[in-house]
Amino acid sequence: MRAARAIGGAALAFVFALVMVFSGYLTYMAVSAQNVPSPKLVTLLGGAGKAKVSWALDQKDQAMASAVDHYVLYRAEQPGGPFTKLGEQRDTTTFTDENLTNGKPYYYAVAACDERGNESAPSDAQKVTPMSAPSGCYASGGELRITVRWAPAQVQNLSTYVVYRNGNAIQKTRSTSIVDGNVRRGVSYFYTVRAVAADGTASKDSNRARASAWQTCPRCGGDGQITCTRCGGDGRTSQTCWRCGGDGDCNTCGGYGGWYDWWGWWITCGTCGGDGDCNNCGGDGRITTTCGTCGGDGKVRCPTCKGRGRLT
Repeated sequence: MRAARAIGGAALAFVFALVMVFSGYLTYMAVSAQNVPSPKLVTLLGGAGKAKVSWALDQKDQAMASAVDHYVLYRAEQPGGPFTKLGEQRDTTTFTDENLTNGKPYYYAVAACDERGNESAPSDAQKVTPMSAPSGCYASGGELRITVRWAPAQVQNLSTYVVYRNGNAIQKTRSTSIVDGNVRRGVSYFYTVRAVAADGTASKDSNRARASAWQTCPRCGGDGQITCTRCGGDGRTSQTCWRCGGDGDCNTCGGYGGWYDWWGWWITCGTCGGDGDCNNCGGDGRITTTCGTCGGDGKVRCPTCKGRGRLT
């Protein structure tokens, strides 16, 4: 009986010891988890199809930095999750997430872990959007210049846009349009645009736009018409009268208006009616008519620009 009681007491003591040890372990684990500091995200940059995330411990938590064995990074597609574990980082506090959809927002959070796997509370989730290329690139030709416009790219911390002509960078701007004045008329130029983030990451090229410049025709001044060279701009031309040969006299009476017959009687010329003038030109000796080249307005189509008023 005493032996049974002794065995029972020993067993009870053993169970009690186990409970105490396990309780202490749980307490240790809880304290250990509390001692793992929570990091915070400090930089999020969207690149072309990727996102660069970096984090650090708060200044007040630097004393507990030795408790951190590695970091765990999480990502979600909605502000409130669900979050998916991306991986663990031990020797660095940066992570580049690739193969993302340009222009789509992603949300990241990071937690610290000790060597036993105790994980801190995660950082606050922050959003980053991989940069999209500029879109809707459009080029229009003007007089010895070409204007290029595009829709903004979706990019955080935009540094500049770089405009390319025929594959060569020609201008940088933070605007969404440029004017290219270093062009020649009649030459086709092709334009694309890239967005560049503050860290130097460049987006993909925009769609390609094509345009050519023109020049005001120097001969006609842009109206497509020049002075008719046949009439000198008067709209009428004159030529020597074919009937009188240019002297203006009536061919029947020689300009006298009549003649005397054999009996001395004065006979009035029936051709000119007695005035002696050629009845075809009225005595002027020349016949004036509407110019057949310009049709009477004194202008003809400019042969240099073919009436367009500009050279292309």
